[in-house]
Amino acid sequence: MKRHPCAAALLTVSLLTASLLTVWATTARAEAPKVEVTPIIRTDRTWAGQPIRLPDHDPTVTASAYVIPAGAVMPVHLHRFPRWSYILSGHVKFISDKTGRTEILNPGDFLVEPTDQWHHAVNPGPDPVRVLVIDITPGVQRNMVMRQPGSGKPDAGALGR
Repeated sequence: MKRHPCAAALLTVSLLTASLLTVWATTARAEAPKVEVTPIIRTDRTWAGQPIRLPDHDPTVTASAYVIPAGAVMPVHLHRFPRWSYILSGHVKFISDKTGRTEILNPGDFLVEPTDQWHHAVNPGPDPVRVLVIDITPGVQRNMVMRQPGSGKPDAGALGR
């Protein structure tokens, strides 16, 4: 069988093209953007050192966006169930009314809030604080109990989120 004079050249160009496409495809895959995962926190304890206890039944997740204005003081309150706070922007001072311990939280900080302990927060800065708050409660129960002014007792009429 007689070959066309250009057949060898066509075969060579085809093989070279296939090789170049393979190299290009491999390079393109290697340069594709990669997902970056940065662990923020891993803990089984709250900020107060308590073990994290999830609701026994019907757990419901609620995510809320909080904006705490500059100079604002959040009232003294407690949470009956787990609450996590992630600081998106600004700086907030977190205060335990039980121990007096304080901590300044900055953007990127993650706080596992204490349960059944009175605490509050203050925005000491000139900018609002933005916080992503995640609660896990049984059913649709609220997870913020305000303290009665001047006492250590819960204010049944002032339940928050």
